[in-house]
Amino acid sequence: MDDTERYAYGHSAKGKRCYAEKPGKKSIRINFIGGLRGKQFMAPMMVEGYCNANVCQAYIDQCLIPCLSPGETVIMDNASFHKSKGVKEAIEDAGCHLLFLPPYSPDLNPIEHVWSPLKNRVRMKLGA
Repeated sequence: MDDTERYAYGHSAKGKRCYAEKPGKKSIRINFIGGLRGKQFMAPMMVEGYCNANVCQAYIDQCLIPCLSPGETVIMDNASFHKSKGVKEAIEDAGCHLLFLPPYSPDLNPIEHVWSPLKNRVRMKLGA
């Protein structure tokens, strides 16, 4: 989540989010990573900076794999860092299956419904 490009104040119609560019110094980018099993959020991880293949592999190895049971299916979007050989091998070595969503299909990704309200709550707490 990166709110460095937003004003702290702005104007928009009632009930609508205000979007505007924010001048000034940059702040730290924070990424929340996690999974869903049914409606249960699982294997959370917070990372300062951007997500890449190394961060994804660390998440899979340290957070996700310990929460998985053999035979489960892991579904990921088509982010390039999800498609590394190491990610596939780690999930398959855990006895699980790996499926990818079609490109550009956040509507098929249920965790997107978790991230949006979570990010909004964090923004409200930070005053961004």
